[in-house]
Amino acid sequence: MRNVRGRCAWLVAILLFVLAGCATGSDGHAVSFVCPEGTVMLATFYPDDDLVRLQVNGHQYELPRQISASGARYGAGKTVFWNKGREALLQRPDEPPLIGCASGP
Repeated sequence: MRNVRGRCAWLVAILLFVLAGCATGSDGHAVSFVCPEGTVMLATFYPDDDLVRLQVNGHQYELPRQISASGARYGAGKTVFWNKGREALLQRPDEPPLIGCASGP
């Protein structure tokens, strides 16, 4: 069952990535991250504006870039999104953190 769920999560991630690519202008770069429990995060990076827009479980976040010693860190208040390479995590108040999320190959 877990294997089927993982395959479905990747399928959803690919679909979201394709749809985001159609909806995003040339200045944004969309990446889907799938978390170990199956949650899909769609992150659209806007390097010219130093921000990321996230879609997670029906919630949307727009986070400005912050200083980071390693990787890319974005945040506002107690909401923090960090990614380095193919890995990402999201911390939000009153929600369990999403850790170990990975983008596709």
